[in-house]
Amino acid sequence: MPELSTVSRSVQIGKETTPGTGVAAGKLLQYIGFKLDPNLEMNTFTPMGSKTPSAVTPGKDWSTITIDGAGSYSEVVYVLSGLLKDVTATTVDTTGKQWLYEPLNRSEETHARYTVEEGSSVRAGKATYVVITDATFTYNRTDGLSISGSGFAQNYQANITLTATPTVIEEAIVLPTHLNIYSNDSFASIGTTKLTRDFNAEFAIGGYSGPVWPINSASASYASDVDLAPTISCKLRCSADSQGEAFLTAARAGATKFIRLEAKSTVLAGSSTAFYSLTIDFAAKVNEYPGYDDEDGLKVVEVGLTPVYDSTFSAPGAFARITAVNKTAAL
Repeated sequence: MPELSTVSRSVQIGKETTPGTGVAAGKLLQYIGFKLDPNLEMNTFTPMGSKTPSAVTPGKDWSTITIDGAGSYSEVVYVLSGLLKDVTATTVDTTGKQWLYEPLNRSEETHARYTVEEGSSVRAGKATYVVITDATFTYNRTDGLSISGSGFAQNYQANITLTATPTVIEEAIVLPTHLNIYSNDSFASIGTTKLTRDFNAEFAIGGYSGPVWPINSASASYASDVDLAPTISCKLRCSADSQGEAFLTAARAGATKFIRLEAKSTVLAGSSTAFYSLTIDFAAKVNEYPGYDDEDGLKVVEVGLTPVYDSTFSAPGAFARITAVNKTAAL
């Protein structure tokens, strides 16, 4: 038998109908990776008068998930559906599929939960009830769009056989030339004023869900998950020109800015007008305006923004509107 190589390990995913009830991981991810690690918490008891423990017993048995990869118009919906809410794609422009995420500020959401298999024909493992809790979307001219994140899953299952003949998810990579960043003063004008000297943008959501651990001998791992108060932030590394210093004016006034992070391909997902795209819209206030820095000889500032509720936003009660257009009909 050959050695267990790390280079040969692939990732397959399947959406669960009932969270925790495993399904065939019939889709092969090629751009976004899910790394599974066992997380078995052990309890140690050392009695009085002893230098060594008398008991070492298992406690909580679950898995940690590390997400890392390149931006893909087709695969990003797996992250968004698990993190924000489970949505159904609608048809646009005959052949395109639109995934619209408008997570509500004051309501629980239903999220997609997954079975993930990771490994090769030599040896593989899997976990069920995969929950995505954190995701960071980073935009720049070097890498295009990169996606990182984390999550948790039920107890790791070792030495499984990968689901045979998985379907390869359509290749639709986000290129650096697809990216634009916008900042406007009203929702009505969002996406009309481009930041022409933004060098890096980062949109991050963390701590969205947590596990529920009731006392129940029938549960080998956690029983369910619950929505938490997430940390949501955006950072824009801008030239300290009139556009960059407009955020200083907004910070002093406590004014709301309407931000759009856009990735739009030149390739059609629809028949004539719907291009592959990923658009993140949100209202925000400036919460950081630190000292100036240097970017390839240019004077820059890294502006910190915190998304806020705004009554003029498109979806009443939503803290963001994220739209993905691709040809993926279902998870």
